Amino acid sequence: MKRYLIGTMILLLFICLFAACSRSEDKPDNDEDEEEVEVKTQLGKLIGFDYHPGYSDMDGGYHYESLKKSDAGDWVIVCSNRSSFDEPTTVTTYAVNEDDVKAFEAFIIDKNIVNLENRKDSDEFITDYSSWSYSIAFDNSSVGGDEYESYRIEEYKKYSKRDYSLIDKLDEKFSELKGEVISETVEDDGSDDPEYDDRYENYLDILYEYKEAQDGLYSQDEIERMGLWTELTQHGWPYAVSGDNVRYVYYDIDEDGEDELIITYYDDIVDIYGYDGTKARMAYSTPYRGITNLYPDGLIRMDYSISASDSSTTWYQFDKDLGDCFPVFERSYDSEYGEGYYTFCYYGLDEASRKEVVDTYNDYGDYPVWLFEWSDKLTKEEYENIIPKTDPIKLPEGEPLSDIILPDDYEKKLPLSPKSESVTDGTEIDITEDMQEKLNIFISNFAEQYMGSYDYGRPDTDMLLNFAYMWSYLNKYSNIEIEGNYYKISLENINRILDKYMGYTLSDDEIEAYQGNDIYQCYCKNGYYYTPAADGAICCSFAVVDSALDVGNDNLRLEFTVYDLDSDTAEPVPKEYYSYDSKKASSTTDLVKTGSGYAIVKKDKDSYRLLVYETE
Repeated sequence: MKRYLIGTMILLLFICLFAACSRSEDKPDNDEDEEEVEVKTQLGKLIGFDYHPGYSDMDGGYHYESLKKSDAGDWVIVCSNRSSFDEPTTVTTYAVNEDDVKAFEAFIIDKNIVNLENRKDSDEFITDYSSWSYSIAFDNSSVGGDEYESYRIEEYKKYSKRDYSLIDKLDEKFSELKGEVISETVEDDGSDDPEYDDRYENYLDILYEYKEAQDGLYSQDEIERMGLWTELTQHGWPYAVSGDNVRYVYYDIDEDGEDELIITYYDDIVDIYGYDGTKARMAYSTPYRGITNLYPDGLIRMDYSISASDSSTTWYQFDKDLGDCFPVFERSYDSEYGEGYYTFCYYGLDEASRKEVVDTYNDYGDYPVWLFEWSDKLTKEEYENIIPKTDPIKLPEGEPLSDIILPDDYEKKLPLSPKSESVTDGTEIDITEDMQEKLNIFISNFAEQYMGSYDYGRPDTDMLLNFAYMWSYLNKYSNIEIEGNYYKISLENINRILDKYMGYTLSDDEIEAYQGNDIYQCYCKNGYYYTPAADGAICCSFAVVDSALDVGNDNLRLEFTVYDLDSDTAEPVPKEYYSYDSKKASSTTDLVKTGSGYAIVKKDKDSYRLLVYETE
């Protein structure tokens, strides 16, 4: 009996150990001890499934499989494959049985596949040029969600053995969906045409410039000096935007067999580049607060809204010969004039006028001004009759800009600033604790705005107005008043701020000459500077002065580093951080270095005045 009990206990112990090991193997491979709690996601109807197998080269290879409904309403899988830029793209379309799709949908829902997107990011070193990924789209309107909701499962996450088993099963079931081949086409990519290589070399040069700006954390001023006029800067790029969320995709907008280059931010179109036969040009850029969608036949729709009482929808036509976009028709609305409908000059352009447009491009590299000045009014019915009735085109998922690798022989495009040759000779001075805090606070007034550059010898009215406004927004909100959909600040307060920090005041002549800023919709009127009301700004940046040189004439040259609070740290910047020296700041774990630069400041009693400011 005793042996029987001992044997039974050993058997039970073995079963318990086996169960514990099994649970341990199912546990996600991460650094936390507690198992992740999976929440069952409420899903409606499957409407799409995309698969990127991933690859490791940068030769232009492209691999993509998509489960979707055809124009006829039948389920199909479309597979696109290209081995390099020099090879054509093979597009194979497979028939898919609807009952098989329902079973596939049931598997995804039953196994809670979409929850895999919530796994923590892996700390593995990224080795793939394009990692594998799955994108699963559902119409969740039947369960209280959105009509289109996408879930993404990608390679560099912390997956358990059970997770990988589910992913393998998902891949297997997706492959089993493919029925008979409906069609197979080889798309001519023009690889025999030297112009094809020029087109992609031009696009690649542009991508290298974006990559240079992103890696260098360039300011907007520096990016513009490079010749990039991207609206990405209005989203905080490259300082506040992750490179993985800025992507690029080659796509044939006008269906002429030649790709254009599109830059996206969180999958929204920002910049479009076309090719005119000799060079690539920026054809279009989505303004801040705008949303852009592509439609068949090279039509582009841009919805723009400042407020509920001021909005517009503008349609553009992509011109394949000029590699540029032109407005063709528009719906606009404002509270004073109501709704209006228009066509622009490019719409229905006659042959003689088109020749003038082409000649102007050849002579000056741009369009004639009159192309944007002529418009005709439409009725609502006429407008509705000419706009597309189809759904917008869904772009394939782009590649992260962060994955681009600059060639060893790449020459940076950022030209040297005229101020880069400012005085560098001087006597190094010791920075006392009291001086450290004063200098940090002074330079932080500019760093917290991510200001790019300033030169007292070439003051820019627009920059000065914006600096004083943002300084008030971040440091003395009582200076700001609200009028309708605008914030405003008196020019008297603006000059008081400019005088304190820069020793400069704007004259009446400078204010009168200021034409406003069309991009930001800012202007001066009746003694005030107006700017559209927008979401609140977050102040999580400050500067630490690393060294100081006395360069004579009561001037100091300061080298500084800009730091941001880690995203998990609450704002505002703790007061004691402004007293940090470079050693203490660099060793503080919740600070992230986001830039550096130098400034020339003039000592003024117990304070300073800014003469030159430049970030790198």
